[in-house]
Amino acid sequence: MPNYDYLILGCGVAGLCAAQMLRKQGSRSILIIDQYSAPGGNQMSHDINGYTFDIGAFYYWPSMPLFQMFPAMAAPCPRVDISIERISPLGAVHSYPFSVGPEFIARGPWYWLKAISSLGRARLNKRSFATAEDYAVYWMGRCLYADLGMADYITRFFDLPADQIEAQFAIARMQPVSRIGKISYWVDKAMRSIKHAVRPSPSEHLLVRPERGMAHMYGKAVTSLRHQDIDIALGNRS
Repeated sequence: MPNYDYLILGCGVAGLCAAQMLRKQGSRSILIIDQYSAPGGNQMSHDINGYTFDIGAFYYWPSMPLFQMFPAMAAPCPRVDISIERISPLGAVHSYPFSVGPEFIARGPWYWLKAISSLGRARLNKRSFATAEDYAVYWMGRCLYADLGMADYITRFFDLPADQIEAQFAIARMQPVSRIGKISYWVDKAMRSIKHAVRPSPSEHLLVRPERGMAHMYGKAVTSLRHQDIDIALGNRS
């Protein structure tokens, strides 16, 4: 085997991007090794009895850095319109992460007072979080935390109850909770709603993995790197 300046283990998103960045910095001798026979790392598709099952992310924002590094990867991905919603504890489909109308305003003045006072009491506490539950309750208040089903959501997402998850992990992975708990978020949301009502903007869209599977999409990045004389060894278990 020839000597390489850089050896990258894994032909997933991180490995592909690392190779591209090293090449742009002027590195000449690079080898990517992966035990899987197809690129994409843990992003893969399996065909079973005529059905395709995906592992990993299967939809993507068009502006993501991966597509900026490898524009050809976006070409085979179908474009779809999106609507991010959730099934709320009320048993209805509402906006994600919180629908102000049916989940707050429709419940009436007494509920408004209850939720706001609950939030106020939570904010009186210091920002010393021991668990994910402490973190969520601080930003939402105990009332909304319970009524919006946040405890069940955390348990489904992390496979652990919120009071068993360390706060440090929650702070890193649950930033949207702190974002929607700030007044500035709701002021900005209201302004954007007014702006959209006056001058509607095109609907946001996503890209989904191509019909031929993830290996086909990530293969575009492999082709690009090989054209730059980067060596890639797939199916290498040694």
